[in-house]
Amino acid sequence: MSLLCTETVEAHNFSPGDDCARSLNAVAALGWSLERDRATVRILPRPDGMTAPAEPVDCGNSGTTMRLLAGLLAGAGISARLIGDQSLSGRPMNRIVEPLSLMNADITAAEGGTAPINIIPSRLIPIDYIMPVPSAQVKSSLLLAALASRTNVIVREKAFTRDHTERMIRYLGGKVCVEDVTPEFVADPHDPRKRKKVMPTDEYRRTISVDANERPTGGTIEIPGDISTAAYFIAAALLIPASHVILQNVGLNPTRTAFINIARQMGADIKLKNRREVSGEPIGDIEVRHSKLKPRKISGDAIPNLIDELPVLGVLAATIEGTTIIRDAEELRSRRWASRSVNFRTGSRSRGRAS
Repeated sequence: MSLLCTETVEAHNFSPGDDCARSLNAVAALGWSLERDRATVRILPRPDGMTAPAEPVDCGNSGTTMRLLAGLLAGAGISARLIGDQSLSGRPMNRIVEPLSLMNADITAAEGGTAPINIIPSRLIPIDYIMPVPSAQVKSSLLLAALASRTNVIVREKAFTRDHTERMIRYLGGKVCVEDVTPEFVADPHDPRKRKKVMPTDEYRRTISVDANERPTGGTIEIPGDISTAAYFIAAALLIPASHVILQNVGLNPTRTAFINIARQMGADIKLKNRREVSGEPIGDIEVRHSKLKPRKISGDAIPNLIDELPVLGVLAATIEGTTIIRDAEELRSRRWASRSVNFRTGSRSRGRAS
C-alpha cells in the first residue's frame, strides 16, 4: 500500500517475522527509502515512483508478498521476476496470473502454474471478475493492480474473504465500494398469501470495487496483534488446567475470528473485551480460560477464514473425546497437508491419536 501513497506511511507494532520482512525488502528493492526503529517502520515515497528491481525479488515463504506484489507491479508497469523458497514455489499462482492476464497484464508463471512469476510492462484494461475460489490474496492483487494502473476493476466473491486491503485503502485515503447481495422477497408460487426470501444471484455474494482515480495518500497505522499467532496462546490456555490468559490489542476483524467462533462452539470459555476500532480495524482483548471441549464438523464457508488456524485446531481436536471432521480445505494441500478431509478421532483408548 505504501508504494501507492504520495506521503509517508508509518507503521507501529510491525512484525519481525520473515514474511513481513520479505514485503519490506521488496519495497526497498523497488527504490523506496525505509527507516526502522525497533517495531516502527517509516516508508518514504519516491517522487518519481517505483523503479524496476535489479535482481529477482525473493518472497521467501510469503504467498501474500508474491501474490499482492504481482498485482501491484503488473498495474504499475514494472518489469520484475518474483521467486520464492521450495515451499512457495509449489503453491498455485495461476489464480492471480489468470485474472491479471484478463486485464491484459503480461504476466507468466512457471510450468504447472507456480512460481517464479515474470512480469513485463503492459497497459491494463478494466475487468468485471467473479472469483472461482474465495481468496483475499487474489482480491487484493486485483485491487492493487487497479489502483496502480488507474484502471477500474470489479471483483465479485462467492464467499466473504478477509477485507484488510479494503479497510486499509479507505483508512489511507483511497475510495473503495463494497456491496453485499441482499435477498429479495417474492410471492410463493404455492401460496400467493406468503412471500419467500430468495437471492437474486447464486454467482456471488459481495462486490468490491475501487475508485482508481483516488489513490491513497498515506498516514500512520497501528498494527493490531495477529489473531493467527494469538490462536496458539488461546489453544494452550484451553488445554492446560487452571489456565487464565488475557491477550491484549488483538485484531478482531470479523473475517479473522472464525477460530474463536469455532472454539466457542466446541465449548471454549472465550470472552472478547475492550472492543474498539484502530486504524480502520476492529481490535480488542481476548480472555481465555481452560475448558472441556467437544468435537464438531467444520466445513464450507467457515474454512476460507480459518485456513491459517486449522493446524492448531487440529491440535485441539486431537485432545477431544470423539471425532472432529474438517472438510473443504483443499488449500492445505499446498501447505504439506495431504487430503481434502481430515478426521481426528480420540477416546479413552486412543487419546492423542489423530488420523
